[in-house]
Amino acid sequence: MRFDIEFEGRQTINVSRGEAADLGYPEEAIDAAEQAAHAAADRSKLRERIIAGAGDTDSLLGTVADVSTLMLAQLAQLAAALSTAQSLAEMRAAAQPLADLTNDLRARIDSGEIHFPHQAKGADAVIGEAGTRFTAIAVLMDEAEEAG
Repeated sequence: MRFDIEFEGRQTINVSRGEAADLGYPEEAIDAAEQAAHAAADRSKLRERIIAGAGDTDSLLGTVADVSTLMLAQLAQLAAALSTAQSLAEMRAAAQPLADLTNDLRARIDSGEIHFPHQAKGADAVIGEAGTRFTAIAVLMDEAEEAG
């Protein structure tokens, strides 16, 4: 397997394990780079399987957009109704449309018929991944604003 390796500010692209060793990279750095390359290859294979079995990126993005806008509309409706509720009964009535919409979904999740990616990844991994990605985006936006 060929991989990119970086150690102590030095980077070499597209090397084999033997070439990295010949270039003087320590075994730990070679192991880490090789593991990262294997992980990237595994992610790529999984993404190919997802595209083949669940839909291409545009289809998946469309589904996420549909669900996001549906939930945003429901949240807006709930917030508007709750903001004027005067009693527990009115609060329950405000929540009922959302409960009606999600009852079937909850039953299908509880039965195991529907299984979400975050359940497979684990909440900590999802939150960590989102935090890393969102922070990277925010840093780039901040840099663009400072440069602009």
